[in-house]
Amino acid sequence: MDTTVMQRIIDVMANNFGYGDSMNEFREGMHYFAQLGAGLTSPDLLTRLQLLGNVNSLATELRKMSKTLADVCIKVDKIHAHMEEHFALSQEQHMNIRILSADHIFDYKRVSFMELQHEVFTHIRQHYKQLFANVFGNPMREKILLARIQKICSSLRNRFREMLILSVSEVNHVPLDDFLVTMVTTFKRGGHINDNVRKSTTEKLAILRRWVLSNMSDAVATVPEDVDDDETSDSEELTSVPATETGGTRAAKKRKVSTGKTAPRVSGRPKKGHCFWSKIERWFIAQRAKTGYGDNLTSEAWVKYIDTTVKKDRQQFKAVEVLPPPSMNADDELEYQDVPSTAGGTALTTGQTRNGMQDILALVQAQRDQTRR
Repeated sequence: MDTTVMQRIIDVMANNFGYGDSMNEFREGMHYFAQLGAGLTSPDLLTRLQLLGNVNSLATELRKMSKTLADVCIKVDKIHAHMEEHFALSQEQHMNIRILSADHIFDYKRVSFMELQHEVFTHIRQHYKQLFANVFGNPMREKILLARIQKICSSLRNRFREMLILSVSEVNHVPLDDFLVTMVTTFKRGGHINDNVRKSTTEKLAILRRWVLSNMSDAVATVPEDVDDDETSDSEELTSVPATETGGTRAAKKRKVSTGKTAPRVSGRPKKGHCFWSKIERWFIAQRAKTGYGDNLTSEAWVKYIDTTVKKDRQQFKAVEVLPPPSMNADDELEYQDVPSTAGGTALTTGQTRNGMQDILALVQAQRDQTRR
């Protein structure tokens, strides 16, 4: 094939591959390749030039991708630096903390409440790969996590305290079994408990309610733990009642505790060891120190105390019995009798029972007829 014709063919091929001014190196490379293959047949040379053009096109795309990848890496580095400087737990992580903390505080074996945050932190650290892989290993983030756990645990203790007081107040008291259902729905992970722990959980709630009843004025007047406003939002997803410890964009309204007496509301942070749950912890310690009690709740003294507590609770806060409406027999149905006229005229009489709206319409029509007369 003539050299001039081959050069024109190569230029057409280069144009088809989109080799512009910035890609003259590929165009020149194809011309040089044609010179090297001058001894080849025209079909063979053109086939090789087509393959070369395809390879050059791939190389061009790789260059573009390399530049794009470099730009992405720069942006990722900037985002990473920003996250390091402004780290915050995600909404999902907040909810995981709250669910786990609520489940821990509701454990029927729990008699220590003020160290709840450390137990939750330990649990999360043991399962961090599933929940908090971006936190552990970084001391600063671990500190942020612990601080958030402390605030959420504080809000849950306040919520638990409030619900206990309300459950035995004069106005809002509820039976023990109903209270169990409410508390399980509010705090228990999954919203249900197995039958094998239902009895123990009921007994634990009865003990706490008895303590509140015995110390009602002190329980109501005790300063609740401080909770930031941003902790007043996400409990609506865990409970069906407003709480003072949710976390999000809108703070929930605070529930007023009604006990039949006006209790002063005190603001501020309680002194260490003087909050509601610290007093309950001390009560458990003192109770276990008594002769015959001990740490095992199955001891004879504990069993007697618990049985008495549950019995008194059920007697004091009985469920309201709702009676079914009385059934009506055919003989009890009322029949309309002669209706006397209000103006001395005729009266509407019926020889059989009339039903519903037909009776009313008949009475109205009779009244109209009487008025016209």
